[in-house]
Amino acid sequence: MKHIIAFAFTAIVELFLYCVCGVKDIVILLAVFSVAILIGYIIAASFAVRSIVLQQEFVKLGKLQGRTLAEIVEAVGPYNSFSSCTITDKNNEMGYKYSWTDNYYSITLLFDSNQICLCVLSENYQRY
Repeated sequence: MKHIIAFAFTAIVELFLYCVCGVKDIVILLAVFSVAILIGYIIAASFAVRSIVLQQEFVKLGKLQGRTLAEIVEAVGPYNSFSSCTITDKNNEMGYKYSWTDNYYSITLLFDSNQICLCVLSENYQRY
């Protein structure tokens, strides 16, 4: 993914210089290419940093089971989505699944009707 972002940014800059500005000198285009590819990789890395920070916030919380939704939101920020569900292990009690996601990291937690975390349903980290 980082390569796609970096090269897409570079291609846009090069096309702009060649087509819009009329730059035809290969030396200038190669120099701009070098700088643009570096900037493209910096932009790509910034996407990954946010995911790493989100994951580290959950790691800092330690054990999630038994924590309230309010505690978790206060520590890591607002969730991105939620849905209701039935918890079969608790006599079909109403529960909720809350998910926090970023570009390369996502975690979904199961909460009971009192907004107490029961477990981590899924956690995914995609290396960028």
